[in-house]
Amino acid sequence: YKSNYFLRYRRNTDFTELENWETVDISDVVGEDNTKLHGFYGGSLVGDYIYFVTNMLRGKVIRYDISKDFLDLGSWESFDPKTVVKTYSGSIFLRGYLYLVPGWNSNRAVRFDTRLEFDDPAAWKVFRLPHAGFSGAVTDGKSIIFIPLHDKRQDGYHGNFLRFNLTRNDPDGPGQIRCGFKDRTPGCWEAF
Repeated sequence: YKSNYFLRYRRNTDFTELENWETVDISDVVGEDNTKLHGFYGGSLVGDYIYFVTNMLRGKVIRYDISKDFLDLGSWESFDPKTVVKTYSGSIFLRGYLYLVPGWNSNRAVRFDTRLEFDDPAAWKVFRLPHAGFSGAVTDGKSIIFIPLHDKRQDGYHGNFLRFNLTRNDPDGPGQIRCGFKDRTPGCWEAF
């Protein structure tokens, strides 16, 4: 939990044999404040990369290139999107974007455009959600549902699910209109 170590199991081998497990210390990858970076909360596989986000008030995103050697530190990168929020409770990938789910008491989600460079600040956008405090998210390929957890503004634990729809019904016709991440048009964001 409070570690810069990542552990990998070699698939299709005996799970109980220690030789089938590998450990890498990424302290040198995460930078000068590496002793403070810990508490990773899930990961998302996107193409050749696995993205890991922290939930322990440090905000950095770690990326591992699965096409490279797990033990080689050159296979790992870190980036701090410099957002106000420093705690996330997971991530989810949908249609070219990686969404960082705001964690405990936070209502700021972050979206990374995976088609841009990992260290390009323009690839990272912050958006304030209408509710706060989530514990992960799920997708059906058309929307993202943020799973409720804790919001101190609502006196603690809450049950406010929040859904971001990629499209909404066109009020002027039978079609669909694309929703932007910052779009406040009714139908783009729904709380329930």
